[in-house]
Amino acid sequence: MSDKQRILIISNNSFNEETNNGKTLLSFFSVFESAQIAQLFFKNEMPSFKKFNKYYKLTDKDMILFKFGGIVEFNDTTFQKPKIKTKKISDIKRILRELIWIIGPWRNPKLNNWLNSFNPDIIFFVAGDSIFSYRITSYIQKKFNAKLVTYITDDYILPRTKDTILGSVRRYIIKNRMQRAIVNSKKYFVISEAMKKCYSDVFGKSGIILNNAQDFFKKTNNSLFPREEISLVYAGGLHYKRFKTLIDIKQAIEIYNKKETKKIAKLYIYSNPEIDKNIVKELEGEYSSFCGLVKEEKLVEILNSCDIPVFVESFDSDSIEATRLSLSTKISEYLSLEKPILAVGPECVSSMMTLKDVAYCITCTEELNKKVAYLLGNVELQKKLSVKASKLYSREYNKKNIINRFKEEMNFMN
Repeated sequence: MSDKQRILIISNNSFNEETNNGKTLLSFFSVFESAQIAQLFFKNEMPSFKKFNKYYKLTDKDMILFKFGGIVEFNDTTFQKPKIKTKKISDIKRILRELIWIIGPWRNPKLNNWLNSFNPDIIFFVAGDSIFSYRITSYIQKKFNAKLVTYITDDYILPRTKDTILGSVRRYIIKNRMQRAIVNSKKYFVISEAMKKCYSDVFGKSGIILNNAQDFFKKTNNSLFPREEISLVYAGGLHYKRFKTLIDIKQAIEIYNKKETKKIAKLYIYSNPEIDKNIVKELEGEYSSFCGLVKEEKLVEILNSCDIPVFVESFDSDSIEATRLSLSTKISEYLSLEKPILAVGPECVSSMMTLKDVAYCITCTEELNKKVAYLLGNVELQKKLSVKASKLYSREYNKKNIINRFKEEMNFMN
């Protein structure tokens, strides 16, 4: 890629190491020169990546107060932890939000001056479920006659069984906006093979799979957990009713431990503590602990110390609709550990499809107790799965290879 190419990233999240999208974007762009990169983002958070210094933040609050947003200046208070919301926003609130952005002053001299000073050649647009972001991206693309690249990380367009009328209308509008963005894009990236196939049919244009470029997580093992137990660790969100699957695993472990006399198993759950206290109570037990959130460095240490990383998706029909085409960022992290992965969830979900040949996958709750016990008691199987996970990571998720492929795909201006 030519050093003269300037890339403006337009996204909901900033470059940071706390949110999934923030980490994903960093995995692609952190190797680029600072002069090449600028970011316009819409979430009320602060970036945590100092190498880049061209950030502009526009938020809902700015639109409500009729403010222009502003350039992010780095100081000691900049690196605050983003607040992770777990409650679903109603369709009425989402529509009201879009109306606020229609009348809000996002098209203002302050933003225009910042954009003019950077003068982007390429716009890398993370296409989400905010209609206003498509409008802003289109405005900037036309203003600078920039090449557009679109990146889709989750499905926001396919119908949902329990959608309200407002929800269906909103989803239809997003689909039309996304269609326009893809038509105007030189290339568009998708998160999974399932999304590539589906969106190729929907939009009549094939996307390019862009895997999360994960750093190698495997480190020297430390003894953070008792050696006399089999430690299972889940590290991730509990939304989309994933907590229900974890409760099932917890119960399967309890049944296993009642019969086991040599080495008991215990489940450790690391997730956002801002959830219903009743859910936390259900997750905790004699052989399971809810441990809240820990910093990234500590989490890497924990995952290296555990015996079995746990991946889950919900069997709930609404959750399946929401996650079917997505690919969890946890997959590349887990694969790099060279450990046996326990994956529990419906086989039709993209993340489970990705793990089907390299993890111990349980796709039916009726078989959960029996299969969990089989994995926990089979050391040879655990060793074989560790090797398979490591090979898939090296083949598909090696950061150096992904970054090189990404640069090649972006090198269309020379």
